[in-house]
Amino acid sequence: MSYSEMMFGEDGQQVLLDLGVPKPEIEKRDDDLKTNLAAEYEALGIMVSGSRLSFIEDKLKAAKACSLSEISGKTGSFLTAGIIKSARSITTKTGKKMAFMELYDDLSEASFILFDEVFNQNFPLLKTDNIILVRAHKETRRYGNGEESYVVEEVSSVGE
Repeated sequence: MSYSEMMFGEDGQQVLLDLGVPKPEIEKRDDDLKTNLAAEYEALGIMVSGSRLSFIEDKLKAAKACSLSEISGKTGSFLTAGIIKSARSITTKTGKKMAFMELYDDLSEASFILFDEVFNQNFPLLKTDNIILVRAHKETRRYGNGEESYVVEEVSSVGE
């Protein structure tokens, strides 16, 4: 655009003589939807143009996973999927490990608790931005921030 402004005026007539200023070349860049979605989420807190979960939508339907926005109405054990926003592990007073994990999807976020055995079995999967399937249940006791708590029973990876 700078080249056009320099070489041509507003009326499109050439302003400068050809002084050997090279015409800039257009650089073609491949558009990566996953990178764009991550940037949208970082900047806005939501993904506007889609979701990484849309790439595996068929797998999630086949597994009968519900969305995170539906889990508050579930009773008993349920299966859901999401992208790990954060996972923080602690050591309890008894010396056991546990973790607090935040998942998000297209529409909402939810907090999950992983107790010792489940945490130890699934530690390698608990990395930020991983997409995982989670079997969990609603806990009647409220932990930490007083919100509904979901206790993880099982975690599995979902290949993208």
